[in-house]
Amino acid sequence: MNTSPMPASLVSWKQYVDQRFSDQDKAVQAALQAAKEAVTKAEIAADKRFDAVNEFRGQLADQTNTFMTRTEYTVQHKSLADQVAALTDRINRTEGKSAGYSQSWAVFVALATIGVGILYIIIRSKP
Repeated sequence: MNTSPMPASLVSWKQYVDQRFSDQDKAVQAALQAAKEAVTKAEIAADKRFDAVNEFRGQLADQTNTFMTRTEYTVQHKSLADQVAALTDRINRTEGKSAGYSQSWAVFVALATIGVGILYIIIRSKP
């Protein structure tokens, strides 16, 4: 009983070797084909990723174009600061006038009260 995978005769040995080479060639060809398919799929996936990255870069570039430049910001900030300063000055002047009017009114009321008091004293002191 022969348990070895090798055939007994020379002709069958040649057939065995030829069959093994043929099987190995088929296996190598199948592996090469699978590798080619894997490379193709990887290239397609990489192209899709690069397209997505390029699209993202484009979106960032578009967004960056809508941002205000530092010079533009500085000009607008100075303009707003000038307007705030002008409004603050105007409010201070208005409050000063209001305080002046209030003080003038208080002085007027005090003088009027004193005048009425003096008149009352004069009228009352005459017999």
